[in-house]
Amino acid sequence: MSESVDECLERLCSPPGDTTDYDLILRDSVTLLTAPGFADRLPAWQAAAIQAVFARIIATSHAQAGAVAALAARHFGRLLRDPRIDLAQACRLHDALWGMWWCAAGSLDDMRPIHQMVCLPFHDFLELRGLVRRGSRAIAPGRPLRIAYLMHYAHGERGNAVAPLVVSLARAHAALPDREIFVYAVQWVDEAWFASSFADCGVVTRCVPQHDDYDRLDDVFDMLRSDDVDVAVTDTTSSIASVLFARRVAPAQVRLDLGLPYWFQPEIDLVLLSGKRWRDGYPYEASRAVEIRLNQDGDLVFRMADECKIREARAALPAGTITLGVFSRLSKITPAYLGVVRHVLLHHPGTHFLIGGTGDPRAVQDFMARPELKGRMTFLHRNVDLAVYAHVIDIFIDTFPFIGALACREIAAQGVPVLSLRSNEWGLKQEQDRDPLSIAEDEPALLRLIARTLQDREFRNARAAGAVAAADAITDVASSAREIDAAMSALVKRLRE
Repeated sequence: MSESVDECLERLCSPPGDTTDYDLILRDSVTLLTAPGFADRLPAWQAAAIQAVFARIIATSHAQAGAVAALAARHFGRLLRDPRIDLAQACRLHDALWGMWWCAAGSLDDMRPIHQMVCLPFHDFLELRGLVRRGSRAIAPGRPLRIAYLMHYAHGERGNAVAPLVVSLARAHAALPDREIFVYAVQWVDEAWFASSFADCGVVTRCVPQHDDYDRLDDVFDMLRSDDVDVAVTDTTSSIASVLFARRVAPAQVRLDLGLPYWFQPEIDLVLLSGKRWRDGYPYEASRAVEIRLNQDGDLVFRMADECKIREARAALPAGTITLGVFSRLSKITPAYLGVVRHVLLHHPGTHFLIGGTGDPRAVQDFMARPELKGRMTFLHRNVDLAVYAHVIDIFIDTFPFIGALACREIAAQGVPVLSLRSNEWGLKQEQDRDPLSIAEDEPALLRLIARTLQDREFRNARAAGAVAAADAITDVASSAREIDAAMSALVKRLRE
């Protein structure tokens, strides 16, 4: 193998500098993964090299992450057939691949290769290693049903949209009769946050952090078995859940799908489809899916903002303009979305557009550099405090086709109209979460909706009130917990029979 490949790997592993050279990262990744002698190196070296590519790609949310994942997938199945690859290495490869496909996705369908290229090879690996168990123990009668949520991102850092949903659901589920609720923090954990999130609510917590070491899989399995759990629920896609489910850690195994419907394995008995309807092409039958409403506690949606921070944020924007905005992962900001933004700015001179979010910034930067848009946009390349920035925009324009979730809820709760294009992927979520008069059926209709909201103050106020009402409705966590519990109960009844 040429020296240049080792140089590529060295650059990918080096600490990031003050600026990010996205072209060099892509070139190094492609050079490394397509090198003729790559497969001749030791399997441990190959696995570490793919992990290094992933670490740099995910840290920068590279726009070509999906293409890089496709190149890495060429090696994935081959490496998993090599007896020198251990379980921890296989887990890292699994999570690296789906992570790259996720981070650049502008729609759910961008993640379609995950099932064929990640789930199936990984399940074959588990079978070869004797980690797939057929059948399960019976669910014990005459006692409360024991349900365990596997929580992978147990921390309160900004941008974590999964944790508030799991915390809300588990706390509400624990209030239902004849239920014992456990929450297992199984990967990335802030132990103080985790303990405080479930204090005095009847939830039993187990803390088993393992980051990307994957060295406590047996500990988690043994704890779940010791707790005699009847239903295990994973909150996200992961190799950890794959291993536990393959080993039949619980009689009923459930996946809470929050946005990656193409991750599946045969040992999953039920998929809770949050905000989306089952679609032909998902890798499981419609009979294994239940559409749900996933609400969350009001204190995790509405937060009071510091007035000084609001004034500071406003001061950075032009005075005397109507500010439209979006706060999102930048991969969701597609060329079609930017086309809508351009049309609005050119046809409504008194407007300004604010974009905030993390990811590959080049498309947004190139868009802002257009001469006709000079001075009409502000870009904050970071996660922002939504409780603050909701007060500096007048209208929120949601992304499409991959819509916003927690950000839209928090913005709506502060009384900001959230205008959307109807989504074929997330139609159920829009019906559950949004003001129906703030949803347009196509792009021309979206432009008309934006124009009316800009020009008609009474209509804008009505859409703001509709946003608040929609945000208030999603704080009914008790009804959400009952709905999800009913789906689990039906599964348990079916398994008992």
